Amino acid sequence: MTLARCLALLVLALAPLSAASAQPKPALVQDRDEAGRAPYVDAVQVDADTACNAFSCSHDFAVVPAGKRLVITHVAVTFGQTGANPTGAAYLMRDGVDIVPLGVMQRAGARFFLSMPVTYYVEAGQKPRIEAQADSVDLTSFFGAALVGHFVALP
Repeated sequence: MTLARCLALLVLALAPLSAASAQPKPALVQDRDEAGRAPYVDAVQVDADTACNAFSCSHDFAVVPAGKRLVITHVAVTFGQTGANPTGAAYLMRDGVDIVPLGVMQRAGARFFLSMPVTYYVEAGQKPRIEAQADSVDLTSFFGAALVGHFVALP
């Protein structure tokens, strides 16, 4: 094989490599709504006599900022009770409307508690609110609530 022919074969063999390396890079994609990008966690624990009356407890969380939507993915609530055979229920809402019952709360000794996954949307300018009701609330105990989720940027 002649030198010219070897060089020609070498050029042909390397041609696909140079064409492949000349292709543009794929566009970079950014997931602006990814849950880990703008996490949200807010919790409250207060004396029951500041957040409750004899039959219910509630708390309004902070207003969702402009240009955002809050996606709540988990909720937890607890409070003390005094009755012998009470029942308790919890609700999630925004600005006191669009009420979603979360279900009957579990009882452990003198406390009610509920912790569960949810999917609930709160728009910009609205306040998420958690409310719990029972036949009797121990006003000498405490009320606790927590919301977990993430913010989504609105276009």
